[in-house]
Amino acid sequence: MKSILLFRLGGLGDLLVALPSVQLVKRRFPGSSLSLVCRAEYGRLLEEAGVVDAVFPLDDSRWLPLFDDGPDAPGDLKKWLSGFDLILGWLQTETSRAFEQKILALTAASGRFIVYEPQSGIPVSRYFFDRTSALIAGWLQANVQFENCHRLLSLKTKGWDQSLPRKPETPARQKKSAVIHPGSGNENKCWPLENFLALIESLHQKGIEGYLVTGEAEARMEKKILDLGLPQGWSWLRRPPLIELAGLLEEAAVYIGNDSGVTHLAAACGTRGLALFRNDLEAAWAPFGRIHVLSAEDVAAIPVDFVLGKIGLIML
Repeated sequence: MKSILLFRLGGLGDLLVALPSVQLVKRRFPGSSLSLVCRAEYGRLLEEAGVVDAVFPLDDSRWLPLFDDGPDAPGDLKKWLSGFDLILGWLQTETSRAFEQKILALTAASGRFIVYEPQSGIPVSRYFFDRTSALIAGWLQANVQFENCHRLLSLKTKGWDQSLPRKPETPARQKKSAVIHPGSGNENKCWPLENFLALIESLHQKGIEGYLVTGEAEARMEKKILDLGLPQGWSWLRRPPLIELAGLLEEAAVYIGNDSGVTHLAAACGTRGLALFRNDLEAAWAPFGRIHVLSAEDVAAIPVDFVLGKIGLIML
């Protein structure tokens, strides 16, 4: 097995719940070249960590024939796909089956796409891993456990500090800091910003410093953060590069966030922390690792004092 092509559509969290499966494939075929089709920014994180060898951006025009209703695809795409010995992918819904069928019809390579079944009651990450393990069981030389595959390799050894330019406003990292990410791609999954700011103030009173991290999805929060400000010892990082954020999370004493891609990144970095979830999303999307989930029917109903108490237990 010389070359393997992997597909994962969606956002950062979607990619990271497939990380254990990607690393399982890497462990089974250590001499193979792994190429990943996904959103470029997210794939670069896995490339920098040494999980995959190459990333092909999902927004590349070469993939358009795979998403349209046309019966065929250009010959050069067929030839390129046929150059891989194995094609694997992880999909979220049965409606994506047409995508799978079109890809596999274009190549003679072995291939399989695993589609999550919500009725399984198993977290997406575990579901993908178990099905991937069963799929390649005939090739496995030893039993590989989920717990051995869910962590990103340390980015410190990849030159995180030295090679990446640091924005002038980005402060130097501090040990034993807290990292808080108040957003998510869906506002209905967010604990109120006021609660996060109250949490920061309480942590400040206890002598705990840290970082408030926001991305593009949190643009709606920026004015309020600017107006209210942060206490001394707390810094606001706006849209940091993912690799920089991963390095920060590796060293953090605690992380607090919503049901978001950044929360899954914290889990992949091995960070201790809390994730605030809606009850109906916990079964499928609970992060793995050392992130503890606090859930409620309405995430806004989770009390600040309750969260603060849980943070205290984590940081003991």
